[in-house]
Amino acid sequence: MLIYFDSTNWRPIKSAVTTQSRYMGTITTSALPSDELLIGGITPAAHCLFSAKNATAGSLYGAYLTTGEGTITLFHPSRAGGIFDVFCSSM
Repeated sequence: MLIYFDSTNWRPIKSAVTTQSRYMGTITTSALPSDELLIGGITPAAHCLFSAKNATAGSLYGAYLTTGEGTITLFHPSRAGGIFDVFCSSM
């Protein structure tokens, strides 16, 4: 089930069934300022969310994702060992 936050409550997305492809992966950060995840089928138009899986990832303020042809790039403060789960849907 997919949910969204409406500023007060978490609510289910009624149209969670879609013909759009969905992609998932995990990125572990290096000491570099960005790390890539290669996923065939991802395009620059994909919509992605990411979630910290450990304390190191939770402390990496200002992290964000970009997408390209077959790649998801996580930009983050230069600290190794952060683990992020990534979820994307194509557009």
